[in-house]
Amino acid sequence: MAGKRTTHLLIDNPDIIEELTPSSHCVCGAELAAQTAVVKERRQQSEIPEPKTIVTEYRLMQVVVYYTVACFLRALRLTLVMAHDLKPTVLA
Repeated sequence: MAGKRTTHLLIDNPDIIEELTPSSHCVCGAELAAQTAVVKERRQQSEIPEPKTIVTEYRLMQVVVYYTVACFLRALRLTLVMAHDLKPTVLA
């Protein structure tokens, strides 16, 4: 069973325009394609493209740190400086 056809209003700016010009010859032998043509009739066909699956990958990134002796010493120095700046709380 063929699909039911309906009539829709023509739009002014279709995505694709195909001009179907005659490709035969006149009775005098002249090629009709070489003659000036005017629009006799307009028809439009709407096509719904097949759905396309879009896959999104989410990547959880991490930073791998390789500690060196210099890095360890900087961290130790920072810890000592922070500890020195803390004021001890005296309980009464």
